[in-house]
Amino acid sequence: MDPLSLLKSATNARYKNLTDGFDKKDPAKSLAAVTYLSMDNKGIEYIENLDMCTNIACLYLSENRIKTLEGAFIGHGYRNLVQITLDDN
Repeated sequence: MDPLSLLKSATNARYKNLTDGFDKKDPAKSLAAVTYLSMDNKGIEYIENLDMCTNIACLYLSENRIKTLEGAFIGHGYRNLVQITLDDN
C-alpha cells in the first residue's frame, strides 16, 4: 500500500503543526507531519512505506495480519516513535 492510500484508509491520524489535516497539494509535508496513526483491523500483512512519516510517535496496528517487523523500521530514524501496538496479529 502506498503512503497516501495508507493515510486515506487510516482509522485516525493526527498531524503536527497542520491544523487542516492532510494537505492534498503537498502530500510529502502531510506524511512528515503525521504523529499518530491508527491502522487497526485493516488486513495489513507487512509494514512498509512509513519512511516519509518522520515524526510518527504512536503507531497502532492491532488486529491485522503482521507476522514480522523484519526491516520495517531499520535505518529509517524514527526518533519520535514511542509506541507501537501489534496485539492480535
